[in-house]
Amino acid sequence: MRFQSTAKKPPYLNRGDQFRLLALFAMLFIVVLAFRKAADPNTWRWLLPGDEDQVADTIDTGDLRDISYVVVDKNEHLDLDEFIASSEGGANSGGASEEKSNLLLDPHVFDEVKDQTVGWRSRAEVAALHVVLEKVRQLDNKAMTAAANKGVGFRQINQEPEKFRGELVRIKGVLWRLDEFQQDGEPVEDSPVYNGWMFTDDSGNKPWMVLCTELPAGLSLGDKLDRPVEVTGYFFKRFGYETTGSQLNVAPLLVAKTFELQAVPVEQLEERTDNATLTVFLVLLVSLLLLGLILFGFIRSDRMFAGSRLAELAKPNQNASLSSEVLDGMELTHPADALRGVDMGGAAAGDSENQADENNG
Repeated sequence: MRFQSTAKKPPYLNRGDQFRLLALFAMLFIVVLAFRKAADPNTWRWLLPGDEDQVADTIDTGDLRDISYVVVDKNEHLDLDEFIASSEGGANSGGASEEKSNLLLDPHVFDEVKDQTVGWRSRAEVAALHVVLEKVRQLDNKAMTAAANKGVGFRQINQEPEKFRGELVRIKGVLWRLDEFQQDGEPVEDSPVYNGWMFTDDSGNKPWMVLCTELPAGLSLGDKLDRPVEVTGYFFKRFGYETTGSQLNVAPLLVAKTFELQAVPVEQLEERTDNATLTVFLVLLVSLLLLGLILFGFIRSDRMFAGSRLAELAKPNQNASLSSEVLDGMELTHPADALRGVDMGGAAAGDSENQADENNG
């Protein structure tokens, strides 16, 4: 009959050691995350604000193109800031109209452009996009701003895209995300294009999509930028895209030259500082609590092991006097004396056998 043993092989690590190893891995993971977070420059903006958060307010003196000429009766008295525009025109009367016509786009460029399509519909649409991008590279941003329509809202441009297609539009809002635009998965090194997502007051949680050819000083690529900006660009189409939640959405697409950084409001800076301070405090508090719990578990485990029978068995016996007392109390027997009885017995048995043989003989 065979009996199967139910004993299991002990693991290489007992439960306490496994818990300690897991806790050490957790602490290492927290340290790695802390290093990665500390390496991000955006983490320390609340503590060490850079020049990009303190954009100075500048006074735009403008030029003659910004002056509004009002034709009035010659007999009427004029104020100091009013001018009389001659109806006959002058040597430079056609300059403004020529510059304005230079800002216009050929309407046929947008013949193949279709709204509410995910990505780019065709090669002709991509070609039209490159035409507009090349146009804004050759224009001056101030001239574009002076000729832009500043009264177009998010809802209006979405409801009447055909009306505003190819028109210069100026919007003001918060730039949230900025990365490099890659056409067909390949970035163009000699003429890069940047893709920005910004929110305006009337867009809610729906962003505008802005493609620009230049970046101002102090603006870098990244997510969650939260930078107040203004931008002037040509309205191209309602661009369809897929959100992170696999939902389809549509954003008005502007093709601009660059973003114009605006001064960050003092209230916003204070709110950022307060939020960042609270976040850092909570992270430190949670880390300290977690570290305290891990250390408490280690200490408790050590105390439980110290009071166990296994600890007594594993404890080395360094008391030499105890060993001497035990040896002194033992009865010692010389090995020769212990074996003498065995030899004598063997010899006696041999003699008995010899005597029996003699008697038989």
